[in-house]
Amino acid sequence: MYGCIEQANTIHILQYCMNIHLVEAETMLKNFLRIERNLPLLRWLYTGYKKLMDKTLCGCLVHAKRKFHEAYEVNRSNEYAKQGETYLRKLFCLEDKADESGLTLEMRLEMRKNESKQVLDEFYSWISQIESKILPKSLMWKAITYAINQKEYLENFLKDARIQLSNNLAEQSVKPFVIGRSNWLFANTPNGANASTLIYSIIQSAILNNLIPQKYLTFIFDTIQSGGDASLLVPWSDEIPESCKNKKS
Repeated sequence: MYGCIEQANTIHILQYCMNIHLVEAETMLKNFLRIERNLPLLRWLYTGYKKLMDKTLCGCLVHAKRKFHEAYEVNRSNEYAKQGETYLRKLFCLEDKADESGLTLEMRLEMRKNESKQVLDEFYSWISQIESKILPKSLMWKAITYAINQKEYLENFLKDARIQLSNNLAEQSVKPFVIGRSNWLFANTPNGANASTLIYSIIQSAILNNLIPQKYLTFIFDTIQSGGDASLLVPWSDEIPESCKNKKS
């Protein structure tokens, strides 16, 4: 799943692959990247994305925070685990404040360079101080190792205000497809999978653009039936009627 998350023109695209380990990342994303060449790429740990030489690869800070949380849940007296999670939680608190304040991308980037960078620097300085004290192969050791190995990618959100700190939004968009898959086991062919990802791409993009999926799809189908050009009816189009829009902010 890949997409463009901007203040406008937000889109999510799901794509079916027989086996992602046999697919070159550039081939899988080439059409999308040809349109959005300047976008950074927030990724999961698939190493194939490293072949995209002109892209900024970004790590997921939620995954890093979760590992410290898991270490703390196993041992509530583990102050190191609690401290690690606290550092990373501060980064998300800063982002929440930026959202509440309605910061522009330029202002958010300035905030990250000044405040978020300081928190991240303190986090990695703290890791360097305690690393030798941690029991190898423990959950805490795994949390620290993950943070160290992913440092290059976890820090990249400081370079571009469009980069989100986590890939939660992508996971949330995929979740309905995963939950519902037992309801359409008959769609067990590549053609069926491609059709499903097409439908879900439209629905998830509609949701992200504050549209009511059912009414939006009905409008598209009615437009096609009446001979109109449905290709112009992207979720952020000015042609979308108010009846398709979710009134909730």
